[in-house]
Amino acid sequence: MRVVRRRDRRGWYVAVAIFAAVFLFVFLRGANSGKEAEVGAASLAEFDPGYIISDYQMGRYDSMTEAEIQKFLTSKNSCGNRSYSDYKWLSENSVATWHFKDGHFVCLSEELFGDGEVIGSGETAAHIIWQAAQDYKINPQVIMVLLQKETSLITDPIPNNYDYRKAAGYGCPDTAACSSKYYGFKNQVRNAAALFRTVLDGGWTNYPLGNNYVQYNPSAACGGSMVNIRSLATSALYRYTPYQPNASAIAAGYGYGDECGAYGNRNFYLYFQDWFGGIGEEREVVKIARVEVDIPEGDYEIASMLVHSRGLDIVGGVKAGRGANVQLNDRISSGSEAQRWHISRNEDGTYNIINPINNLALDVVGGEVTSGTNVHVYTVNGSCAQRWKITRASDGGYVIGSACSDMVLDIAGGVANVGANVQMYVDNGTLAQEWHINPIKTVEEGVYEVKLVAQKQLAIDIMGGVESAMDGTNVWMYSKNGTNAQKWQFYYSDYDGYYVIANPFNGKVLDVDIDSSNKVSNVRLMTYEGSCKQRWRIVPADGGYELYSSCPGTKLGVLKDATYSGGNVAVYDDELSSNTVWGISGSSSVANGEYEIALVSNNNMVVDITGGADYAHDGTNIQIYESNGTDAQRWYISKNSDDTYNIVNLKTGKSLDVAGGLVKSGTNVHLYTTNGTCAQRWKIESDDGNGYVIMSVCSGLALGMSGDAIVNGANVFIEDVNESRTTQHFILRKR
Repeated sequence: MRVVRRRDRRGWYVAVAIFAAVFLFVFLRGANSGKEAEVGAASLAEFDPGYIISDYQMGRYDSMTEAEIQKFLTSKNSCGNRSYSDYKWLSENSVATWHFKDGHFVCLSEELFGDGEVIGSGETAAHIIWQAAQDYKINPQVIMVLLQKETSLITDPIPNNYDYRKAAGYGCPDTAACSSKYYGFKNQVRNAAALFRTVLDGGWTNYPLGNNYVQYNPSAACGGSMVNIRSLATSALYRYTPYQPNASAIAAGYGYGDECGAYGNRNFYLYFQDWFGGIGEEREVVKIARVEVDIPEGDYEIASMLVHSRGLDIVGGVKAGRGANVQLNDRISSGSEAQRWHISRNEDGTYNIINPINNLALDVVGGEVTSGTNVHVYTVNGSCAQRWKITRASDGGYVIGSACSDMVLDIAGGVANVGANVQMYVDNGTLAQEWHINPIKTVEEGVYEVKLVAQKQLAIDIMGGVESAMDGTNVWMYSKNGTNAQKWQFYYSDYDGYYVIANPFNGKVLDVDIDSSNKVSNVRLMTYEGSCKQRWRIVPADGGYELYSSCPGTKLGVLKDATYSGGNVAVYDDELSSNTVWGISGSSSVANGEYEIALVSNNNMVVDITGGADYAHDGTNIQIYESNGTDAQRWYISKNSDDTYNIVNLKTGKSLDVAGGLVKSGTNVHLYTTNGTCAQRWKIESDDGNGYVIMSVCSGLALGMSGDAIVNGANVFIEDVNESRTTQHFILRKR
């Protein structure tokens, strides 16, 4: 976080030793190190202190694989100093330590790091950088540039333990010593990435979007100026290094200006431009390369590319009615009703975007599409004001244009603040006009079997079993047998709406072996590395789900004539396979929270306390009743350590309970004081896309209702599990 790279004051001998070693290296080997080595093509002529880097660029966590990171580190620094005399002299004349092995100084590209300050064993720098990038969704290029601008570690041929302990400058203010709490290479990298992600997600920053006074130097006497900060990524850089370069620092390029110069954010800009390019918005050309897309019908959130944690929202919520304005608002995990949009494709290739709760369409006010025309929700009428052209830019963002004109959906003012208005505007290629279209979570995280809906006796299976599985092991269809080779852990990302599907017993994930020359690409097991080949979009379809690969154009299936034990699993173009609908069943992970428990077969009928919550007591009956939003229908579901659940009425604090804890089909379900017995603990399992089955831990019998007539007052009890009993299938509707 420091303004200029400088060593901590560890005494005169340390400074002399380091200077001498670097001097000897440069003189004898003719090589360069540190900032001065990087003087190159980057220009500061267009440096904008309010837009140092785009949110998109900072968030490109998949910009490089681990292997590519390693290759880059080696290309910048191959650890070429082989002077043992340098090492011996440094070691004898300083308190710092250097790593000399196999006849050369070990630099960052070859070093291994453990936890804390351990050096020489553990993980490579490339792996630590890549893992932090994946975990915090931060561009690994940003992390490497940060390391260079803070401590020159990328190019330093002879780094020492003091350099590594403060590698990213995290916890190192310019006015005090570095905090030992954050010492260590891995610790530094992960804390820095976490800070950037916090700000990108709309978390705390002392330099929010808009006008901020930013100093030129830690000394207030050096002055500063107002800066209009226009990206959260730039805000994150200022939270990290809270100074802007003054005129002398700008004029100096990579060099040093006057005593009031500050160089951290300037150097970040220069290094990123020289090493990777594209630090800015990358939208100077209006018609950036775009392609038409085929978005599977389903429910989505539509989030801004400027700030992915904010998305399209109906002002006043879904009950606001026809004509309610559309704005930008913070996204709510798992999707708010006012941020849920059902996207479906028309025959002419345009799309409808409709809120599925109130059935109102995203609509251009009056159908008069000019720059600044407002956008709201309105009764579905099929006009061009409600039909949308959706294309995908080369950076992965979607552009949503009106079918009435060439205008596109835009954030007014180009700043993604909460409450920012959404309008139509001339297509200008900025990030204010690009959107993430993220699927709403359709399957809760958990461990499942994945079966063909058309052939439920066949499940996706690891060829040869779990024990012998390795990278490249094939997956196929096999008779359902309940073995670990047929268990799949689903992980969901709120960031982009995709799933990773892993076998929980070996940790390897479903991966597409892309074959660009063929319309069929095999599916296999591989170690997780986070690319599109390992990410899946899950969309409800025909009594089950379809699984679309994040790599364009294909979905999981089996060949039309391969529905047998041993049939291969792959991703196909639609015309090659009709077997693409999958049942997903097994234990699920329902998030703790408040729910309505509604019937799948009539989701307006919910689990209810007979007579209402105000008069409830131990033994009060549970019934099915029309949804009315009262306390009698508010249930808090929470998970226990044994993966069972409690279901408690929020008003009374009493639990859903099997009368007497009996294990007999037909036993009544009522309300009772919470006591933690098996009569009040429930298993909740997903059933092939047909809602949840809620089963008593005491007996394994399922929650159901008397008779088949779904009417107010129908009694709730437990009964034998029966797939054909629609009244055993429930929706857990988050309140």
